[in-house]
Amino acid sequence: MIYLYDIWVNWFANEEDGCNVCHYHEWRKDDDIKLLDTTPLIYVTESLFSHVENSLMHLPEALLERIYNKSQYRKGQKVLKIDYAAVITDGRGVLAFDTKGYEFPIEKSRLIPRQESYVFRMIEGESPESFGFNEDIIPYSSDMIGLTRRERNLKQILLQSIERVGDNKDLDELKYWLTELTPNSYEDVKKMNYKSTWNSLMNEVKNGWSEEHERICGQMANKYLDLQLYFHTEQGEYTSKI
Repeated sequence: MIYLYDIWVNWFANEEDGCNVCHYHEWRKDDDIKLLDTTPLIYVTESLFSHVENSLMHLPEALLERIYNKSQYRKGQKVLKIDYAAVITDGRGVLAFDTKGYEFPIEKSRLIPRQESYVFRMIEGESPESFGFNEDIIPYSSDMIGLTRRERNLKQILLQSIERVGDNKDLDELKYWLTELTPNSYEDVKKMNYKSTWNSLMNEVKNGWSEEHERICGQMANKYLDLQLYFHTEQGEYTSKI
């Protein structure tokens, strides 16, 4: 594994749009800039890089396993480990992230130009890895056109919930959720294999947003504590606690 040392980061929290993760020339003197003592450098595919840069969705389990406890920083005289943090590149862009113990990139940062250049030199001759990332889960910007910020956030939660079900390769559960969305197709759904069920479910949630989408989103998110919190936050139920 390739490691980077003494990496300056300027964390931007809860940004699902990479455009809001400012490059070095936009950093301000009063930003909360940190120094990472050590962090792994991971060369990833363009689609996985875009997924991390432009969403707050679930990261591939294989990637999380690779970087677990590999980053560290200093607090006074103590050296502390970070659960899941890394610098990734697709050969064109560079991004640092920290999940804050969760499974999605809560904090993101660009690097200073000198360190970005060093990253590109370090991956020369290497091949990018996908870590089993499923490109079908990417919510392209065209799928979000016309949605409010709240609806976009809820759609992210729904897609992430579906991704977790897909990670378990549970065909029966996928069929259950597809039937919930399309009750009139029950007989057809019973005959579907894994791939056709997955594709049909994704097509059902891909376009637009409706009350039915929101109902299913709430039911699926309740299976996962972290997504449940985000869902109820978007509902305004936890606003006073955050």
